[in-house]
Amino acid sequence: MTHAPDPRQSLQDAIQALESQRALLGEAVVDAALGPLRERLAALRPAAAAQRQLRQVSVLFLDIVGSTRMTQQLDPEEVQQVMDGALASFTSVVRQHAGEVLQYAGDSLLAAFGADGAREDDAERAVRAGLALLLQALHWGRLVQQQHGLQGFNARVGIHTGSVLRGGGVDEENTLRGLAVNIAARMEQASAPGTLRVSQDTWALVRGLFVAEPQAPLQVKGCDEPITSWLVQRALPRAFALSSRGVEGLQTPLVGRSAEVAQLRAALEAVLQTGRPRALTVVADAGLGKSRLLHDFQGHLAAHTSRLRPLLARAHPGSALQPYGLLRDLLSRRLEIADSDSADLARSKLVQGLAPWLDQAGDPAPELVGQLIGLDFAAHPAVALFGSDARLLRNRALSALRTFLQRVATREGTPAVMLLDDLQWADDASLDALQDLLGHAAETPLLLLMGARPGLLERRADWGQGLPAHERITLTPLSETDRHALTAQLLSRLPRPPAALLQLIEQRAEGNPFYAEELVKMLLDRGVLHRGSGAWTFNEERLQSERL
Repeated sequence: MTHAPDPRQSLQDAIQALESQRALLGEAVVDAALGPLRERLAALRPAAAAQRQLRQVSVLFLDIVGSTRMTQQLDPEEVQQVMDGALASFTSVVRQHAGEVLQYAGDSLLAAFGADGAREDDAERAVRAGLALLLQALHWGRLVQQQHGLQGFNARVGIHTGSVLRGGGVDEENTLRGLAVNIAARMEQASAPGTLRVSQDTWALVRGLFVAEPQAPLQVKGCDEPITSWLVQRALPRAFALSSRGVEGLQTPLVGRSAEVAQLRAALEAVLQTGRPRALTVVADAGLGKSRLLHDFQGHLAAHTSRLRPLLARAHPGSALQPYGLLRDLLSRRLEIADSDSADLARSKLVQGLAPWLDQAGDPAPELVGQLIGLDFAAHPAVALFGSDARLLRNRALSALRTFLQRVATREGTPAVMLLDDLQWADDASLDALQDLLGHAAETPLLLLMGARPGLLERRADWGQGLPAHERITLTPLSETDRHALTAQLLSRLPRPPAALLQLIEQRAEGNPFYAEELVKMLLDRGVLHRGSGAWTFNEERLQSERL
């Protein structure tokens, strides 16, 4: 039985996709399109009283530094122009990372990631947004200095991930209440200008994705113990990024997906035996485990042979704005090109990384690939040769990528494996390029595994046609038996879990593994469950008082 997609999730994905294209389409067009979508989403939401429930959210506070000095030295109209422009640009950055700006207060803003529904990468997107906000603040600092002769304009950012109540009060659904909000505000207040401070709870979810330095514990009003925090400096090169998910301290196995695991492994064996390409697309609503399934398969590859290095890429909500962005992400991970690398360093890494694979007479130049994915090799003779003929350049660059994949497979003695996730957000040029690359790879031992939400099929109902030996795997919510097994694993540290607690988790999660994990983390945050030195303990009175 096919699980019907949640219409609220589909509307939220559509809203985020439109928000990410404001720079391309313009404010007026996007706002006009968003109105009907938001009305439909509001109609699907429960009444305000029912909305007031606990949610796991990454809360972000930003405060502009230097605004007081501006008010002392500039006219009110000039101050308002600067502040309105800066806050509008900061809001755009938050939206590009699929977050919501909920409140403005003078020279500060409050944003949330996951307030409309938890996603696997809420904390990661919040931290990436925080770093992008600091870069945007530097840009505005230069503008203020150039236009008004004032120095010192900057911003500081703080982030905490925890449980909040959303809804109710004067601001209705834009209200967040709870200790998590206070902790996020404290993170921001304790930050120096130009820095991003995150709590330990946020850091636990993004460890391995960023470089950060631990800070001395901070006392926060309402917290019995000081809060550990980290100053995030930069994102790691994608090739070194390690995913982090689940309940800290627990190793939760992949539950209820044995048939799908077997299908992926069988596809690999088929490529090994026949030397011919295969492609599979895993389609699932958020939280059902498509990313976890691909991650589990990545572990299987590592156990299979140490020589097999899969090519990894993942789209994000802002990917649609960057033509060939998915291909750029794939090459950045493989060639260890970091977001923080200068343009010259990124170009150098790309050429040096591809040159050993494109080393025969008549091979396309690596610079063509770089130009295709936006690294600007326009001055290189191999690129200039094509002039303004973008179609011919594209074809030659894709030929270079096909050659690269073929030689990876033949020289390393293993199939080329590509793991591509969240294709529902991928740009159309990258999706077209995948069809082209794989459609001409009949003699290449290549395994292409892709993950996507149903939104991909709404954009491309015929997705997979033209790909070699393509199969589609659709994940549905866990069965009743598998729900019991997952809950037992999540509560394995709690001796004899009460039936009421088991029932609560299973009913609220509705067979969604990610939601089950988030609920257990929420129970830990709220003191319903308590981590001891060994076993956990359960506080029934606290459960009743939380009214979950």
